[in-house]
Amino acid sequence: MAEPAPDARPKIQAILLATSASQAFGTIVEHAPVELMPLANQPFIGRVVGWLVGLGVKEIVVLASHRVDLFSNFLGDGSRWGCRVKVVAVASEAHAFARLPELFTADCALVGSASTLPRVDDAALQSAFANGGGARFTAAGGARLNWSAIKREACGEAVRECKSMDDFEKHLAACRIPEFETPAPALSADSPAALLQSSHAILDGARPEQLIPGASAEKGVYISHSVVIHPTVRVTPPVIIGADCHLDRGAEIGPYAVIGERTILGAHTTLEDAVVFPGTYIGPHLELAHVVVDHRSLAFRDAKGSVPVPDQFLLSASEDIGVGRALRNFFRRLFAILFLLLLSVPILLTYLLGLVMGARRPLRRIEAVSLPAAADPALWQTFHYYEFDTTRRGAWEWLVTALRLRRLPTLWNVVRGEAAWIGLRPLTPAEMSALPTDWRQLYASGKIGIVRLAELDQIHAGENSDDQIYSSEAYYVATDSVRTDLRIFWRAIWKR
Repeated sequence: MAEPAPDARPKIQAILLATSASQAFGTIVEHAPVELMPLANQPFIGRVVGWLVGLGVKEIVVLASHRVDLFSNFLGDGSRWGCRVKVVAVASEAHAFARLPELFTADCALVGSASTLPRVDDAALQSAFANGGGARFTAAGGARLNWSAIKREACGEAVRECKSMDDFEKHLAACRIPEFETPAPALSADSPAALLQSSHAILDGARPEQLIPGASAEKGVYISHSVVIHPTVRVTPPVIIGADCHLDRGAEIGPYAVIGERTILGAHTTLEDAVVFPGTYIGPHLELAHVVVDHRSLAFRDAKGSVPVPDQFLLSASEDIGVGRALRNFFRRLFAILFLLLLSVPILLTYLLGLVMGARRPLRRIEAVSLPAAADPALWQTFHYYEFDTTRRGAWEWLVTALRLRRLPTLWNVVRGEAAWIGLRPLTPAEMSALPTDWRQLYASGKIGIVRLAELDQIHAGENSDDQIYSSEAYYVATDSVRTDLRIFWRAIWKR
């Protein structure tokens, strides 16, 4: 079928249903919906959005019925993909179809499950719209993929009566929307077996358009930054190892092991045909195969549901085993609470004084990237960072700067665990993306703080160049410790 002329291309939007009620992952879906399962170390729905943008889709609506907060936090407004994303909360799949007609605003739309990724290119999509009025995409043999390309007239009021994807498919068949067989393989996260099979497809290169994060140390071995691997670890490709992982002595990895970032793998543990969630600790002397490994649960390929592992020394979140870090974070936040209580009146008075003295917006809010951050910008999370706005040159700004009160509101971020007393400057996603690659990777492994070594060095050296800031931040990240923080805090007190 010939591709239509460029001026005949219809405007296409996408409507994704994140309403999976699958129990194949058991309790894991309570904090990780099926559509957010990690596929080759990227949330599944992130790969779906990337595919849609590659087809020229700029408007995406996500109908989510579970953990809507996680979808909103990950997807944001879609700007990281160069599109507009709107997350809409629905009670169920039936509720999603009831809202479908009002959300269908373009000439044509791709409507489908956010936990399935078919193999459809732009030529096939345009041909489906030009010659067939749309398509119901199927796999080889006619198996349904729960994805359709339809025009607005096929999404009338009758769609509101659909209670499930089965009903919707029947409705489209009644509207004479033809089936369109897509090339294999389609990717899916609907079950542990489907997720593992999809990981195989990406690692085997069966979906070459799906990028694998990390540098290729050798054929089939993809390793991200800041990974510590003991010399006795045996790696059998293909494998993917995320950033900031630690693999202990005698461990055996692969084939077909995908290890999420910040994972700690114990000594002499074997990991084969597995997907490991980010931030997971796996204890020593374990043999894990054909399994999805969550922080505290295992979901096997052939089982229905997950198996909880109550022993934290066998399986847990990697942060749970860092007693020193946990105590450090506890006392950091405790002191922030005490200081916030003591200084709440001065903070309020400073804010009110700014209003009286003509400061347009005394409080400055920055949409900053949370640290530490993943290597992939699509996985960055943000938070609202607060400080008094002294960017203008008025009397109030001079007073706040002279009395060193600018970052008093940042105590709130320390209380929430989003910032520390000592650390790096906050950066917006755009500012962080603009950093050189090496600098961005270094910055992403640090933490945001009220007091910053780069600023102290700038005062001492009398310069504020990129080289000076990079040198200071690189030194701080490399030597980050309680002793380093105390030394920097001492310098800040005495302005040395």
